[in-house]
Amino acid sequence: MMTAAIPDLPKPPEIVLPLCARKIVKAVSAAYEVRTAELYGPLRTARLVRPRQVAMYLIRRQTKLSLPQIGMILNRDHTTVIHGIKRVTDLLETEAEFREFIEEMTAKLA
Repeated sequence: MMTAAIPDLPKPPEIVLPLCARKIVKAVSAAYEVRTAELYGPLRTARLVRPRQVAMYLIRRQTKLSLPQIGMILNRDHTTVIHGIKRVTDLLETEAEFREFIEEMTAKLA
């Protein structure tokens, strides 16, 4: 009995983060003293939620990435990205200290 040769399947493309998005996630993780891998991970603890939301906000503000693309980078759904960006935007309006922090982060990333 002869077996048919199975053609080699093409390798799936590697997911390469845009340099700017990677830089933002790294800067946010350093500022909040959390590991970068934790921001990409599944945990939703309070110590990770805010940094992840800040990363979403900064990536959206400083890149041309779409909401689904930002979600893919951080392993989240695009609706989670919408919520995170809205949460940061709301905090910017009400908390002066947080607004200063975001301004410093933006300056560091420029």
